[in-house]
Amino acid sequence: MEGRRVLQLLCLTFTLISTTLPSLQGLTVSPSRSQFLKRESVSLSCEEDGWTVWRKNSREQRSSCGDGWGEAAGSSCNITGLYPRDSGVYWCESREGAAGSSINITVADTVVLQSPVLPVMEGQDVTLGCRTSAPSTLSASFFKDGVFIGTESTGHMTLRHVSRSAEGLYRCSFRGVGESPPSWISVSGVKVKTASVGLTVSPSRSQFLKRDSVSLSCEEDGWTVWRKNSRRQRSSCKDGWGKPAGSSCNITGIYPLDSGVYWCESREGAAGSSINITVADTVVLQSPVLPVMEGQDVTLGCRTSAPSTLSAEFFKDGVSIGTESTGHMTLRHVSRSAEGLYRCSFRGVGESPPSWISVSGNHKTDPPPGSSSDPPPGSSSDPPPGSSSDPPPGSSSDPPPGSPRPGSPGAEFRVFCHLVVFCPYFISTLLMVSIYRGRAKGDSVPVSMVTAGEVQASQGLDEDYDDVMAAVSTEHHF
Repeated sequence: MEGRRVLQLLCLTFTLISTTLPSLQGLTVSPSRSQFLKRESVSLSCEEDGWTVWRKNSREQRSSCGDGWGEAAGSSCNITGLYPRDSGVYWCESREGAAGSSINITVADTVVLQSPVLPVMEGQDVTLGCRTSAPSTLSASFFKDGVFIGTESTGHMTLRHVSRSAEGLYRCSFRGVGESPPSWISVSGVKVKTASVGLTVSPSRSQFLKRDSVSLSCEEDGWTVWRKNSRRQRSSCKDGWGKPAGSSCNITGIYPLDSGVYWCESREGAAGSSINITVADTVVLQSPVLPVMEGQDVTLGCRTSAPSTLSAEFFKDGVSIGTESTGHMTLRHVSRSAEGLYRCSFRGVGESPPSWISVSGNHKTDPPPGSSSDPPPGSSSDPPPGSSSDPPPGSSSDPPPGSPRPGSPGAEFRVFCHLVVFCPYFISTLLMVSIYRGRAKGDSVPVSMVTAGEVQASQGLDEDYDDVMAAVSTEHHF
């Protein structure tokens, strides 16, 4: 009994250690699909500032956005007019060479299958769509693993309450027109919170200097970026501001009059979570747009458009918390007490607008009015109060071919961390088994009975460990 308790304690301890493992940087695709028709546009966004979109195309050519393809905008990449040669694996990469998770994008001439880019949850409904560039009134046929599963005159098929058995390779076709490339659909059994359609900001910050560029992306296809600016004018992207690209909106050269609340809205008028964006003339504070998790480190940055070699001073709730010559301050292992209104300043230059930083544990706290998770004020189609500002889920966990490169710091650190978690657990398990065997011999208990108990305990602990790890992974994706 004591041995079982020791093992459980060790499992929980090493699980907590594993929560510090670095998560892969995700890539957001807008519109949210993996297949595109020729000449369509797509926007690719990395979750963090300073990361760049890379790809390996169908010719096995590895290059970054702007190197003969795409138009870089911060940590985003916009491709206007896709072609089959743009098919390939896309991912995010840091300046140090660390690579994030990847997504496979396919460009076809005539027929494509619209399916989820990311794994779907067991019990959810999944809608497949078949699209063609050729004029057609024919019904679309759908296939799973090469087997015909149905025909739909609308071109859309809904799979109700999917289970793990729904995983497979799907495609669709129009008779006499052609068929789509295949797409793999994954089904996940881990329970996560559902959220309204979120808005991704790239670079990932809420304050910008005048003339900076920003890319705003809705998570779902068919949604549009809207805003209510500092003059209380409510309008959609392209209505006097921004340049739409699918479900994204790119603003080149942002100005103070662009300050306001931004959100995503569907064709039916449903609104998603919102983010408050502020544009300043001289000084801005770089801080997380979304709530951070307890125990994480938070780095604040102070930027100015004016030439300056002065140290930056940082404030929380109006009280000075330190001065940094580098212009950056890191808050270590934040707790709920770190929540507050932050700003920074350069003496003789000016100070930034304030920004609210939220710290989340098991539950989010509501920021004060005007913070990044406030719903857009105004008409009946504005988001409901309390709408979520959860970040978009991470992208596919398949690493891009050849990345991270062998010997890169990110790969070595990740392997080391996994060894730190696994080795003590494995050694302690062997020790406990040896102790049990020793006691069994001393008490004249049949070996077969002890062995069965050990196996059952080990299996039970493995299941507990998997459950805990799944939960921890879910928290990380927040």
